[in-house]
Amino acid sequence: MIRVLIVDDSPTAQQLLNQLLSQDSTIEVIGIAKDGKEALTMVSSHHPDVVTMDVVMPGIDGIETTRTLMENMPLPIIVVSSALNQKEVNLTFQALAAGALGVVEKPTSASLSSDSGRRLLQLVKAMAEVKVVRRHPKLSLPLRIANGQAGGTTPAPILGALEKPRKTGFRGIAIGASTGGPSILARILSELPGDFPLPILIVQHISQGFIQGMVDWLKDTIHLSVELAQQAAPLLPGHVYLAPDDRQFGLDAADRVTLSKDPPENDLRPSVSFLFRSVAKQWGAQSIGVLLSGMGSDGARELGAIHRQGGVTIAQNEESSAVFGMPGTAVALGVVDFLLGPEQIVTMLESLAHQSMSGR
Repeated sequence: MIRVLIVDDSPTAQQLLNQLLSQDSTIEVIGIAKDGKEALTMVSSHHPDVVTMDVVMPGIDGIETTRTLMENMPLPIIVVSSALNQKEVNLTFQALAAGALGVVEKPTSASLSSDSGRRLLQLVKAMAEVKVVRRHPKLSLPLRIANGQAGGTTPAPILGALEKPRKTGFRGIAIGASTGGPSILARILSELPGDFPLPILIVQHISQGFIQGMVDWLKDTIHLSVELAQQAAPLLPGHVYLAPDDRQFGLDAADRVTLSKDPPENDLRPSVSFLFRSVAKQWGAQSIGVLLSGMGSDGARELGAIHRQGGVTIAQNEESSAVFGMPGTAVALGVVDFLLGPEQIVTMLESLAHQSMSGR
């Protein structure tokens, strides 16, 4: 039985979420907290497996509650928010940065057939299997400051990627992320300089309606230019392109964005697999693929396509991953050149970008 604590200040939302979750025989709602103070007390006394978290509450809001829980009583937290309220969307990403692992749109009915209700149930069940680690306050600081060093530790290759002969530099970086991805992406991207010489293409699995909010949040968080990918847009150095809702994201031979309604892969659109395969085809040995925290295996096999073409492949290590599913599958397949923590990924990307400039 999955024990869930609902945290929401709205009686209507409390009732709706309780009705929705209670319809599943594998889920037990063990309590309802109307604010952050009650949530902290109830987590301590009731020990839920998963918490659903509202972000806008009186007193201790959902962001501070999430931060306190992850620093003292870590457990999977799902933000339940309105995708139509821009203020709530912005606060949602602050909660994800504080340690929440997922976000779903607030259901409008208790029907199990509704998309939002079905997504909430799926995420609650998936999060119940996640083992989270304690978040330390220093992790909210820039990586290099938090680690007290200028460049992080020297990354160790696990397959000797940089022994591959290179006559030319790299053309760009493709990144795939899912559960736990937004906060790691922000940490990594915030350490790259505004004049970073390569474009960065990203597929982040997130509930529909929230990706523009993530773009806006990153714009306020990192030095690079950030935008939602647009059909036929040219790829520019120092720009970050995020895949929009319900489109497969790739690129053409002229380094322009392609967006399509091609079928979902791994039940996902956008899919990391689609992006990695496109990058491997167009950039070959001049590509860099990065697979970050996430459930399932999306992108793992296609990271192998980049690897076989002679590109460099990087996966986030298990110690720093909220969920080691996607990167772990890639490691098991033997297609990862470097298995690294976030600060090491920053160092590696800067090193590869330097090689790229030297190789041009």
